[in-house]
Amino acid sequence: MNILVANDDGIQARGIAELAKALSKAGNVYVAAPNSQRSASSHALSVNDEITMKKIDFEGATMAFEVGGTPADCVKLALYVLRDKGIDIDVVYAGINHGGNLGTDTMYSGTVSAAAEGLFNGLPAVAVLSLIHISEPTRQAEISYAVFCLKKKKTKKQKQEKNKTTQKKKKTI
Repeated sequence: MNILVANDDGIQARGIAELAKALSKAGNVYVAAPNSQRSASSHALSVNDEITMKKIDFEGATMAFEVGGTPADCVKLALYVLRDKGIDIDVVYAGINHGGNLGTDTMYSGTVSAAAEGLFNGLPAVAVLSLIHISEPTRQAEISYAVFCLKKKKTKKQKQEKNKTTQKKKKTI
């Protein structure tokens, strides 16, 4: 499973590091995040600005990019670059956002928009947030739950592929 992870808090944020590390137990993680804080950037795209993309080392990631653009730019560009390298992404995760994206906040959230860009490209996507005041055990439980959901999805996909293979064998017999 190939997982793209993005955020709006920037490549140096604690949340994306924790999420990438946790998701690396479930598949190949690719990271693309802004080079600086881009919270509340909504679904803005850098149509008139030059976008930079620098390959960097990132713990838990197979490949990572620091992008001089918005969270939506990060996902859009990473999907294009990775596809060009023969890597097809299966799911997009955005976060872990530093703070809650609740109610109308979701309309302005770069984290939600990074996940939405995955959806616009036909991929399942999850935006993960963490309330600032929660305890560390609760934060770790949220991360574990995100990985659990991904593994459950992976298992369901494997069962579907096995059923297709079984049906093909029955047709050839």
